[in-house]
Amino acid sequence: MSARDRILARVTRATGGGDKVAVAARLGHHQAQMAPVPVAAQTIGPARIAQFIAKATAVDATVSRVASLEDLPKALAEELRDRNLPAAIRTGHDPIFERDWGTVEHSTGPGRLEEPVARSPGDG
Repeated sequence: MSARDRILARVTRATGGGDKVAVAARLGHHQAQMAPVPVAAQTIGPARIAQFIAKATAVDATVSRVASLEDLPKALAEELRDRNLPAAIRTGHDPIFERDWGTVEHSTGPGRLEEPVARSPGDG
């Protein structure tokens, strides 16, 4: 009998029985419930969005809010123009990016160094 089997047998006796798999599953579930949740992961809704924006801008990222995805191409074109960057973006293959990008050149696939702007979906 392995050390694991001996431990599970003692736990099984102490918890009132059950097969080893069920006891191990209960122990794993209990441990998962006891795991600490980072403070950053405890915020929800507008507070979580504000937290994300604060952290992003703290590392010199730019965050722009748009009312809808339909407004994204225009807002992106303005942001690129304001930063004197080429009107080009690279996105993943997510269906959310399958749209008319207007004056912004669009390509798909992993980001590349020669493209200064890449976009991925984010919640919120």
